Amino acid sequence: MDRVKDGSIQITDEDLPSFLYESETAYDEENEDMGLFRGFLLVRVYRHIFTGPSSAMNPTVKVNKSKARKFKLTEVTGRTIAYASVQVCDYFSAFHV
Repeated sequence: MDRVKDGSIQITDEDLPSFLYESETAYDEENEDMGLFRGFLLVRVYRHIFTGPSSAMNPTVKVNKSKARKFKLTEVTGRTIAYASVQVCDYFSAFHV
């Protein structure tokens, strides 16, 4: 982590899993972050975790017992995105042992 912070190791878009990126977004060398954390699977898993399974595919559905409400999450944060990303990675790593 220290070497990433001090710049001796550079992390590029090629080092990140493709599920983090929106599939319709064309790669832009000037803006490598375009579409990052907007991948179809990641967004659906995020919704499933924080607002409930029924909202994963339909964000307009009304949910009664949202975990987001329970934990007083009022906005998407880097930590919550990281949590959802790890859940996706863990799920797929269970099948590729």
